[in-house]
Amino acid sequence: EGFETSYTQSCKINFIDRELNGITYSYYEGKWMKLPDFQKQEVIKTGTVFEFGLDKIIPAKDEFALSFNGLLKIDEPAEYEFFIRSNDGSKLYIDNKLVIDHDGPHGADIEKSGKIRLEAGKHPVRLDYFQAGGGMFLQVDYAGAGIKRQPVPPTILFRK
Repeated sequence: EGFETSYTQSCKINFIDRELNGITYSYYEGKWMKLPDFQKQEVIKTGTVFEFGLDKIIPAKDEFALSFNGLLKIDEPAEYEFFIRSNDGSKLYIDNKLVIDHDGPHGADIEKSGKIRLEAGKHPVRLDYFQAGGGMFLQVDYAGAGIKRQPVPPTILFRK
């Protein structure tokens, strides 16, 4: 009593194991108008990130491509919906099945989604992306099994 209420703020903190969590990426350079056949491209560099996105990857050129690979851990069997916003093209594969085809040059204001039934356990996941110059953006969200739409968290992405 006698004090003014101050504002409160909250934020979500994801605790990860740097040895297990994360996804690997391969970085390529070239000019494309659709996703290239990565088997025919020279890998310029590789690395590990903990989320799908471009924030931790610094491209050397305006035209580049990335292939993210890892495992997606699902706790509850259900149908899950995935959402991609990207500038430019992207494709999402889970269990080697194409879930979202968002290929070609376009702005980040266009979103695509796809649904897939997943059982509990770890599932191979691959996200391919290319940048044709200009603005760049990449975000992957998901929802399902009582999970409200949110970016795919680093706590469910694994290298092994």
